[in-house]
Amino acid sequence: VVCVDDDHNHASAPMTRAPAPEYVPETPHHSDWQRPSFHFEGKGAAGGHSATRHASAPATRPQPVE
Repeated sequence: VVCVDDDHNHASAPMTRAPAPEYVPETPHHSDWQRPSFHFEGKGAAGGHSATRHASAPATRPQPVE
């Protein structure tokens, strides 16, 4: 059944629901996999863009403006 609304010029129809497929649980499986050891050297993503060395100077007194 399609109903046309003259006030808004669009059609509407009752919503239908498709039946869900039957649930089949996955069989449990066992794995002996382990993450291989990894020796990490470096900064990684967290500090990859930061400087390893930087120039610095001691604080100076402001010079009077003449």
